[in-house]
Amino acid sequence: MQKAKYNKNQFLYILEATLEYFISIVVAGSYLATLTTYLGFSDSLTGILSAIISLGGLFQLISMLIRRRKMKRFVVIFSIANQLLFAFLYVVPFFSLSANLKRIIFVAIIVLAYFVYNVVHPKKINWMMSLVDDGIRGRFTANKEIVSLVGGMAFTFLMGNMVDHFKAKGEIKTAFIICGITIFVLMMGHTLSMLLTSEVEENTSTQNKKLFSQIGEAFKNKDVQKITLLFILWHIATGIAEPFNSVYMIKELSLSLTFISVLGIIQAVIRVLCSRALGKYADKNSFAKMLRICFVFAFLGFLAVTVAFPTNKGINLFGYNLTYGKIACILHFATHGVAMAGINSALINLIFDYVPFDTRADSLAVTQSFSGLMGFLSTFVAGLLVTYIQQNGNSIFGVTVYAQQVLNLMAAVITVGIMLFLQLGIINKEKK
Repeated sequence: MQKAKYNKNQFLYILEATLEYFISIVVAGSYLATLTTYLGFSDSLTGILSAIISLGGLFQLISMLIRRRKMKRFVVIFSIANQLLFAFLYVVPFFSLSANLKRIIFVAIIVLAYFVYNVVHPKKINWMMSLVDDGIRGRFTANKEIVSLVGGMAFTFLMGNMVDHFKAKGEIKTAFIICGITIFVLMMGHTLSMLLTSEVEENTSTQNKKLFSQIGEAFKNKDVQKITLLFILWHIATGIAEPFNSVYMIKELSLSLTFISVLGIIQAVIRVLCSRALGKYADKNSFAKMLRICFVFAFLGFLAVTVAFPTNKGINLFGYNLTYGKIACILHFATHGVAMAGINSALINLIFDYVPFDTRADSLAVTQSFSGLMGFLSTFVAGLLVTYIQQNGNSIFGVTVYAQQVLNLMAAVITVGIMLFLQLGIINKEKK
């Protein structure tokens, strides 16, 4: 009976995560860009908006102030509010207001939506993950990610074709209506999945403590300090390189959007194929040792872009000219797919390995908040370096080099530092 209850909850958690992932697709990337373009946002304003959203992790600190013995009702209500706000984004274009006022309302709604999402997120993760047996967390999180990724590919294809269809007909507002209705339907399924999931009680002993006191309590745990530093270093590495790689591939390497889209699909397939194997390895050995493997592939991914020079030279494969730049990008997407098959789930699972149940949500909020902030700051600084190198004719000390190559080299070096810290600070401790 107990096993059946666990299986039911795990199925519902996978369903909840998949539906939430579908909603996140419709309010990000090209869908968000389509909305902001229609509303008259400039490219720079859209970029600033994306940066503000990435800082939403800081709102997770507020979740530490919320203490309830039973979290289910709170999580469900806040999740509904968050997703209704997302759906409302597609209503803004229909307002009979000035363009400036619509843009202001749009920004206010999306910031509020991510505020609500981040306040509830640590509580929801702690609730859902507590329903998964510790001995299968690696395989379970892999299965959860596989279902989301495979479903996400099909969902993205269908929604993308729908938007393109109405856009070509000059009826983009019809696409907005369908997107809004889709979010609402997904929200209903998402809500039902949580309502059917079993309740778990939390410890409310820290209810009267102030926020900074709770942050201090979380940081007293030396394991939390190490995991937070690991989170921060990884967010710095990715914050330096990843936001600028797409532009480099399109402009300097002259890759078509179709080619990059194919690489994205290849990466997702590799990630799906590797997720369960890495999860199984983590369950048998440890999540820290699994991370060691993943960071090796992350290092190779950064290194691939470092050596990706714009050139027409390459190899002829079945009549197709595969330039060295294209080969490097294929290697980048493939190795990055292997790395991300384990990194995200492993970093969170480290919290569940080393932190007691009662303080997991707080520890997760602290680590994700500070690492998100550092990731944003590293992207900002990297942007200044990109401008400097490009203004100097893409050269440093007289050597011809592109800014993104320098950034990926820096990210590769940081990743080596992460692997050393992981080995010396966490894995060696596990051996003892």
